[in-house]
Amino acid sequence: MALALLLGAPGCSACESLFDASPAATAGSVWRQQAEQRSAADDVDGAEAAYLKAAELEAGAGAFANAARDAYEAFLVRYPDTKRPDLALADVHQAWAWAEKSDDVALQRRVLRGAFAILYFTGDLQSCQRALALFHDRVDPGDRDALSTWHNNAALLDLEEGQYRAARRHLREAKAIDDALYPGDPSFTISTNLVTVNVELGEVELATSNLTALMAAPQGAKEDPENPVIQYLRVRVARLAGDDAQAVALADLALAKAPDPTWARDLEYERARALEHLGQLDEAAAGYWRSIEHIETLRRDVRIDDLKPASIERHRRPFEALFMLELRRGRPLEALAVVERVEGRSFIDALSRAPLAAPSAPLALDRSQRRAEAFLRLLPELARTESRPAPSPTEVVGALAERHVLVYFRAGGQVWLGVISRARVDFKPIDAPLAELKRWIARLNADLTDREAATRLGQALLPRWALPAPKVTLSLVPDAELHRVPFALLPVEGAALIDRNDLAYAPSAGAIAIAVSRAKEPRRAAPPVVLAAGELQGAQREARWVAQRLGVEAEVGASADVAALERAKDARVLHIASHSGVAAASAWLELGDGLLFPHRVFELGLRPRLVFLSSCASGVRLDNRLWGSMAGAFFAAGADGVVASRWALDDDDAVRVVQAFYDAGGDTRPIEALATAQRALRAAGVDPASWAGLFFLGVPPPGLTR
Repeated sequence: MALALLLGAPGCSACESLFDASPAATAGSVWRQQAEQRSAADDVDGAEAAYLKAAELEAGAGAFANAARDAYEAFLVRYPDTKRPDLALADVHQAWAWAEKSDDVALQRRVLRGAFAILYFTGDLQSCQRALALFHDRVDPGDRDALSTWHNNAALLDLEEGQYRAARRHLREAKAIDDALYPGDPSFTISTNLVTVNVELGEVELATSNLTALMAAPQGAKEDPENPVIQYLRVRVARLAGDDAQAVALADLALAKAPDPTWARDLEYERARALEHLGQLDEAAAGYWRSIEHIETLRRDVRIDDLKPASIERHRRPFEALFMLELRRGRPLEALAVVERVEGRSFIDALSRAPLAAPSAPLALDRSQRRAEAFLRLLPELARTESRPAPSPTEVVGALAERHVLVYFRAGGQVWLGVISRARVDFKPIDAPLAELKRWIARLNADLTDREAATRLGQALLPRWALPAPKVTLSLVPDAELHRVPFALLPVEGAALIDRNDLAYAPSAGAIAIAVSRAKEPRRAAPPVVLAAGELQGAQREARWVAQRLGVEAEVGASADVAALERAKDARVLHIASHSGVAAASAWLELGDGLLFPHRVFELGLRPRLVFLSSCASGVRLDNRLWGSMAGAFFAAGADGVVASRWALDDDDAVRVVQAFYDAGGDTRPIEALATAQRALRAAGVDPASWAGLFFLGVPPPGLTR
């Protein structure tokens, strides 16, 4: 857990002297005084509004430095309210706009520190980098305190990316400056971040000495001795030193103080790890489950800072450890339960990743504000996910008794393969290191005709003991890097997998079980809807051909808008031919009146029976996972099945595949039709780039064979 540095406090008397005293510049003084009074009375909304009114009057008088200070005070009042990051972002955005118009470089640095803090909280690390660069550009080489802040916050971004050695370099610089400025009184923030880096790098002696020095220093003494940061680091250092019994004892003391769910999650996880090393497996399993329950508590009160990459990875750690422990205890059904909980968490993480538009300025705080606003609009949907009971592992296995499902799961630095078939589940480790799998995956994606890479992946990921009989539909549930694998191409018994089995994909085994139940519900089947947004002539030709085949009119160009999309809410088929892609925080699909993001699929309540996304990379997000992709959004929102692509498709290739799909009866038998189309194109010698990226996401009929 890393800590950021932020300057100033709302309404502080030291800041008052910074305001100009000219008559025009003091236009907002009455409002500022009112803001200070309301802040003292803990009236956050009133204080914020008064500061902003003062700032507006100052700006109107041309006193931009004063306006920036007032807007920044509004930000400082609002910033502790973690439930409204959008308002804090709006305040600091306005403060920066006015600070830029002033010639007060110190004021600009102060606002940038605040901007970094709220951007880091919201997980917009790209904008954090820009704020930090702007801050560095304004640092006087003699301002050692500002340099210390820059080094610490640069280290935070390195920590988020797992660049621990780079973080250590920055933190050592920050500590050297801090020690010179404040001898014997080290910064609590810098020191705790440095201990965290020492632990991550396995530096036992440095972690121990730095933690001891922090606790002995005046600053450490000022902190609550039961501070969860200190207690957590003591547990981690004890584990690093190999003293698991001491780690358990320290964790017990910290947990007895009832820390908040974030710290309780991490303390329970570290305690369980120590117990497992001590051979107390039942107690360790109970500890991992308690850590997971704290994650679920955080899920019920989803906070936008939970969506930073490092936070998401911390959420996953207890799941992976418990999964491996359950297998160690010979309990595959319980291990499946853990996998299902992980995928449920992945769905929340993906759904919560509201989009970031392309930067419109060197510091695009407005896009971060829009992301926060979109996140807040999603909160009702996220809350409803908690009230939807997930099926138990016994129910999942029972629901899939007539299907054959391969579940892949990354844990402990390796990949495990689970087979669900005939009301049973069994897990075994993949006979290849994760690093080796990554290399072969990269090679195959670079050259789809690389037979050696395809063969190696086929041998590792599709062992004979895990496969169904030929002609049986096979459901695949990839995890992590395996989302990038074009399984249809992998050789099995001398032929490509697609020649042996029809294929369907799913984000999780539980998602299949839920969709099986959902498919049995009576639903109105509205007429098909066919859309082709943009000016792509090939997409428009494709849409008109599909529409004629389905007996409807296509909406093309500007008319392929959100209103047309909403008519597909319960459509039998929704076919979209358009531009699509993936960005840093979200997948997207072009419509006639703008971009459609995954979270909007939920907001619009779209649940057609079948969705065909004839567009580039519509089946993945930037990290290649299914959840968070456009295809995953439609499936999670209620579609029975989605046809999508992993990569870009040429217009002519798309038309060829689409026509082969519908000619094979794709609107009624999508899995069989897609496989038939792919086999025909493969037999004709068509480049696999034209067809191997397409896949069906959804539920196969029970026991379907061709």
